[in-house]
Amino acid sequence: MEKEIYLPKDLTEFSSMDFVRRLEKISYERYKSIKIIVSNFAKENGRIEPFGALVVINALENLFSICESKGLKWTIEYTKDKYIRNTYAKTMRFYSSLGIPIGQSPDKDYEGSSQKNFIPIMKCSVQAIKSAHYEFTTIKQIASKIAIVASRGNQILFNYIEYCIIEILRNVVDHSESKHFWYAAQTWTSDFGGKTVEIAMMDQGIGIHESLKEELDEKDIGNALRFAMIPGCSSKPTTHYIEEADNSGFGLFMISEICKDTGNIVLASNNDYIKLSTDEEVQSKTYLSGTIIRLRFNLDKLTEYQTQLSELVDKGMEIKDKYIAYRERIKFAPGLPLPILF
Repeated sequence: MEKEIYLPKDLTEFSSMDFVRRLEKISYERYKSIKIIVSNFAKENGRIEPFGALVVINALENLFSICESKGLKWTIEYTKDKYIRNTYAKTMRFYSSLGIPIGQSPDKDYEGSSQKNFIPIMKCSVQAIKSAHYEFTTIKQIASKIAIVASRGNQILFNYIEYCIIEILRNVVDHSESKHFWYAAQTWTSDFGGKTVEIAMMDQGIGIHESLKEELDEKDIGNALRFAMIPGCSSKPTTHYIEEADNSGFGLFMISEICKDTGNIVLASNNDYIKLSTDEEVQSKTYLSGTIIRLRFNLDKLTEYQTQLSELVDKGMEIKDKYIAYRERIKFAPGLPLPILF
């Protein structure tokens, strides 16, 4: 018996997460083969968002690995290039990211500009960065490419986004144990007016829980995604360029604060998912390999940037000091509750 799996028409946060949960429910023992049907998606003109696209890529690569481990045959049914209606998915390199020979490969270099509205799906080798003559420079170059598109020509915003993306990439290279990392970005005019930017980044490594297991004890590890946003919690200087990465441990905290004020941040790692904004905090289960982060904010709401940045640095230092003090006290008082840090 063959199991047919249809891609969702839209690649959004909600449709992609629902797709992952549906895949998790498959009873592989009942089937001899799996067919992924992409033709239904290609013939539609659904919405594509960076985070949703990376989630589906992650889920299908997991599916392929499971099939291989169980000795199941898997195939992809897709529409020929000339019959595709969803050409944006081709431009975004979604088809080629699944191994379909349509569009540019995700490992092909791409130069964005402040006049362009997106960065297509990019797949980069972590080992290539580690083997570079100067790792920090290579990471900064990638962060700059993302920031150019995301900042839309605003130099101050460019500096801030670059600052924060460097920290995220540094953590991927240092701690994820992933062979590759992926990223994509997009800007658009929101339904409520103003420009919205979304940046999504993915690795397929060990995940945040495993990365922080030496830092957190058993009662805290279940809330690892929340801990990862505490300034200093995830900063473990293991690279030779750490002297220049003076934002170490603060990048995820600071950009999460900006995203909460003007949009939201989503962090999904292995089985856990958290979404934070000013109005809500959502936590749920998911089934991914590694970590995917989504940063979304409204560019028009980022006012008085320099003042806000200074305030966030002060707030981050205060939280970091509280956290370090807590970690010291808990050595002598096991079970001590975590103080309110946010």
